[in-house]
Amino acid sequence: MKWKEGNFLKIAVLILVVLNISLLASLWFGQNKKGIRVPPDRMSIEVGFSEKQIREFEQLRISHHRENFEIKKEITELRKKFFALLKSENAEEFEILKTRIGELQEIELERLYHHFKEVRAICNTDEQKEIFDSVIGRSIPGQNGGPPSHPKGPERGNRPPPH
Repeated sequence: MKWKEGNFLKIAVLILVVLNISLLASLWFGQNKKGIRVPPDRMSIEVGFSEKQIREFEQLRISHHRENFEIKKEITELRKKFFALLKSENAEEFEILKTRIGELQEIELERLYHHFKEVRAICNTDEQKEIFDSVIGRSIPGQNGGPPSHPKGPERGNRPPPH
C-alpha cells in the first residue's frame, strides 16, 4: 500500500483538529470543578491564611467586587461626561456631576473599609493581624513605603532617546 503525501496531510490535519477540539472542550467544560484550586493571591500568602481562610477570603473578595461593579461602572460613565464638559461651559452640569461622583466614591470607600474589616476578622492570630495590617499599610499609595500614586519619571535629561 502506497502512502500518498495528500493522505498523510489529511490524516495529520484531522488529528490536529480533534486534539484542538478536545483541548477547547476540556478548558470550557473543565473550569470551576472542585478539583481545580484557585491559587491564593498575595494577601493570602503573606498573611499565611489556611485553606479555610483562603476560601472565606475568596468569598469576601468576590462579594466585594460584585457589590462595587455597578458603582465603578457608573463612576466611569460620569467621569466621561465630566471631562466632556471641557468642551462646553456648563457650570451647573459640572456641579451635578462632581457631587454625584463624590457621593459614589464615598460609598465605594465605605464599602472598601468594611470589606477589609471583614477580611481582618478572618485572621485567627495576633501575628496574622499584624501581617495583615502591614500588607494594608504597604498598599496605601504614597504611605508606609507604598508606591506613590503618581511616580516621578526620569529627569528630562536622563530619558532614553526616542526611537
